[in-house]
Formats: sequence, C-alpha cells, structure tokens
Amino acid sequence: MNKRKILQEEFSNKNVEYLKKNKRGYNDIAMRVGKTINAIHTINKLKCKKILVLYPDLKIKDSWIGDLAKLGLSEDNYTFSHYMSVKKCTDNYTIVILDEFPEASEAQKNNVISLIDKLDCYVLGLSGTVSEESRLL
Repeated sequence: MNKRKILQEEFSNKNVEYLKKNKRGYNDIAMRVGKTINAIHTINKLKCKKILVLYPDLKIKDSWIGDLAKLGLSEDNYTFSHYMSVKKCTDNYTIVILDEFPEASEAQKNNVISLIDKLDCYVLGLSGTVSEESRLL
C-alpha cells in the first residue's frame, strides 16, 4: 500500500471515530491527498445508505463520480447538488458531505446550515483551504 493510501485509511478511520462521537466534522486536507476518496471510505465505514454531496462547482461532482467508478462503487445511494439548489434536497440523508463549503455564498451557507440543523445525520466538510466560518459546523 502506498503512502497516500495509508494516509487515506488513517484519515477515514479518524473520521469515523470522530463522527460517531460528534456527528459533524471537517477535513482540512492538502490537495492531491485524496479528500474525496477519504470521504468515500468514511461513508462506507459508517455504512451510510443515503448520501448527499453538496458542491460549488460541477468539476467537484465529476470528481466524485469518477472516484466512485475507480473504486467500483455505484452512485445509486448518492444525491449530488450544487449549493445553489440545496433547498430542493428534502430527503432524510444518513450523511451530508459539504465539499469546498468555504466557496459557497453567505445565502447558500445559511441554507445548508438550515438543512443540516433539521437532519439527524452525519455531516462531513471537505476542503484544502479551511476558513474560520467552516469550522463552526
């Protein structure tokens, strides 16, 4: 196993441990380490069945779909939504992934916080550039 895979395994184990205690967490991981793969491993270890991935840019959605395919996983349990469309996300999700949350506008952030406050689910934020307000989740 290469160093990146070892780090991803360690990060996902720490995510699971943290989320089981706190329900909400945030990963500030350097680029090219594999934030998406780490999140997918975390989702699988938590046995999440209904996953919402929120993103600010279609390239991020494409990255998720590509990484799921690389791992041989289906996207059937995943709902992908741009931060602009978060109000349309009304299901009862097991986990909400906030990918690059700092890039969302203030209105989008408020809508996301309103959504996750209504849900009894895990929340995992992902970014390589964490801002102070994202840590408040």
